[in-house]
Amino acid sequence: MPIMNINGRPADNGKEDILPKHSAWELIDAILIINMDGSTARWKNISDNLDGLAPREKIHRISAVRGTSLPGYQEKPWFTQRTGKRAVTCAGAAGCALSHAKALRFAKGHSDWNIILVLEDDAQANRNEWQNLDGQLADFIQRDQKWELIYLSYNENPKWAGETHWSNIFHCSGVLGTASMIIHRRMWDKLLEHLPDESSIWPWLAGNKAVDYWLKTQITPFSEVYYISPAPMHHPYGEISEITGGLTAPPEQHAAVRIQGKTWAQKYSKLNLCILRTKLTFERTIRLLRRRIWGFRGRRK
Repeated sequence: MPIMNINGRPADNGKEDILPKHSAWELIDAILIINMDGSTARWKNISDNLDGLAPREKIHRISAVRGTSLPGYQEKPWFTQRTGKRAVTCAGAAGCALSHAKALRFAKGHSDWNIILVLEDDAQANRNEWQNLDGQLADFIQRDQKWELIYLSYNENPKWAGETHWSNIFHCSGVLGTASMIIHRRMWDKLLEHLPDESSIWPWLAGNKAVDYWLKTQITPFSEVYYISPAPMHHPYGEISEITGGLTAPPEQHAAVRIQGKTWAQKYSKLNLCILRTKLTFERTIRLLRRRIWGFRGRRK
């Protein structure tokens, strides 16, 4: 790994760093916060949390989609007696997927935007971590011209991680969690091409489970996706999730899994990716057929 300078930037063989020093907030064109109408307490919490940290003029509220109001909710073939009380959880997952699609479409309407930060309204910034990692994140955003998505928080250890020239930023093939993601314009159409609308949401959900699982399995192994560790954002611990109805969990803070470049290249060779894509398509099709026949399954006892 190249020698890092005092700001976490890779040394450039003694050459002067020609890129201007920025904060990551300066490089992010817009901050899109997904917030349910009527969830004023959550809006206040995240607004207070970002106050004095993120530029207020860049913040935009995206009205979240309420899954229980979608056409087809509680109707066959997707909802049956087998689904039971878990129907509300399915509706939450549907609304989450549609809300993220809505945020991306909103971003596409602004031709002068290239980099957006999408936040769910229960995300919270860890100011100490931001202070420690901000310069490194900004330098990565400027220097790496291939990245498409950067996870700022996650609910588990990344599935795989490959080293970069930045000591706290890792190439990954997927994590769970969509609470806070920096997404480049390079990725917007790729995501929108496969995200559902209201007419296709239930079969999409039947095959893909949830938007974070879909990103982890169907998108990120084939894209330039990274995460930063320790996570500079997280869920507040112990609050009730509007999607699952359960308690929110803290992000994993374990040491990053590091894989050498050669190992990464072997695991994600064109042949192995082709095999993986075929496997994932088969699994998604089987899930879809099962849900169409029996409906969404209920909560396991």
